[in-house]
Amino acid sequence: MRTICRVTTAASLMLAAASPAIAVPTFDNFGEAFSYDGTTGVLISGTAGTFGHRSAALQFTATQSGKFSQVTLPLSAKDNGRPNDGLRLTLLDDDQDQPGTALESLLLDDICYVDFECELGQLYSAAAAGTTDIVAGSTYWLLASSDLEAAEFTWYLTSEVNPALVAIFNGLTGVFVFDTPPALLVSVTPGNGGGELPEPGSLLLAPLVAWGIRRAKLQR
Repeated sequence: MRTICRVTTAASLMLAAASPAIAVPTFDNFGEAFSYDGTTGVLISGTAGTFGHRSAALQFTATQSGKFSQVTLPLSAKDNGRPNDGLRLTLLDDDQDQPGTALESLLLDDICYVDFECELGQLYSAAAAGTTDIVAGSTYWLLASSDLEAAEFTWYLTSEVNPALVAIFNGLTGVFVFDTPPALLVSVTPGNGGGELPEPGSLLLAPLVAWGIRRAKLQR
């Protein structure tokens, strides 16, 4: 019975280590139940867009530390006469309330066109590589831009009053305070306290070592 208990303990530890860590929000300005304002948003477009090249970035402060895991935001593409691919999402650090150095870039394709099936946009998520560190209390920017000249997208605003800085590039160039900024959810995968995951062999040895120590104490 003791042997079975020791093997079960080791197996449980190995399964726990092998299980993928769960992503948690580090920033979320959506309304309740992922609500957002599907009637208005910021325009993202390429150089051949209606207003020329235009991109927008939202400033946010992280509440959880971990590896950059995923972003979720509400979007739509302009119309079916334009491409609906090539929406570039770039995580940047902050440089005195201005977008700073790019940390990681993601790409979203096949964004729904504004029609009877996508009148108010849809939620889209892009997975990150899981290698970029996000630190709680630090400030970042999420920049949305178009890789394709003729593409136009709308990034919809949150339904909640939650003032934040929004940087608009080209068109209305500058940094502005939006009372209801673009809706965004940024997720991270927390680490294990900064240490490396133990090797499976050491996990197998751990319960045996503990059993040996306990046995030695009993024999004293």
